[in-house]
Amino acid sequence: MNLGIAAWKNIKWTLPTCFPINAPFEVTVNDETGQPLQDAEIRYGTQKNLTDQTGKTNLMGEKGQYFINATKDKYFSLSGKKIATASCNPTYTTTNPTLVGWEEITIQIETTPYIDKQFTLTITDATGNPIQGTTIDYGEQTTTTNETGQATLQGTKGQYLITATTPQGKNTAKILPKTAVEGTGDLNTGGSGTTEEPFAIPLDIVALAALILVGGFVLLRVVASRNASSE
Repeated sequence: MNLGIAAWKNIKWTLPTCFPINAPFEVTVNDETGQPLQDAEIRYGTQKNLTDQTGKTNLMGEKGQYFINATKDKYFSLSGKKIATASCNPTYTTTNPTLVGWEEITIQIETTPYIDKQFTLTITDATGNPIQGTTIDYGEQTTTTNETGQATLQGTKGQYLITATTPQGKNTAKILPKTAVEGTGDLNTGGSGTTEEPFAIPLDIVALAALILVGGFVLLRVVASRNASSE
């Protein structure tokens, strides 16, 4: 059954005011009625946790990691940004965002994906502006877009589906990573990327041969003329 956007629900979460580096912090996710939301997926840095029956999960603060995302099927996803600092002494606040509709997002693949090679994609909104902090899922790889809306992935054999999730939108793209072929040659050169020049006779040799040929012909006519005169 394909549910329309109107069937999707809002969620709210309780986050710390900052992320303490190398120290645990708690995230709580509830549905729009305030009930705990179990199995909501929380992504932060290198971590990916599911909330328990009370809607809670614990994460460890990571240096340089500021973005956090919460997703659950048939619910609008959430994305947040907090300061990460070793001096953080967090307090917790609940955010109940007001979401305005479902936003169209576009996945643009910048380069041809090859197996075991990196490729870049860009996430933009309906007006073409890049979206920072978009969660990108591709096989076992998960990353987020930077300030230019770009993210880098590595082509994986047998993995075709890319999913991009923002707080107000979600989109998927199907790719077919190709096998990288060594060399740049074509079938005529055996893939070596080089061709051999055809053998060419130097012009000076050609001229010399022509001169010898003409001279011999002239000498032959002289001899023939002398023989004719002596008879």
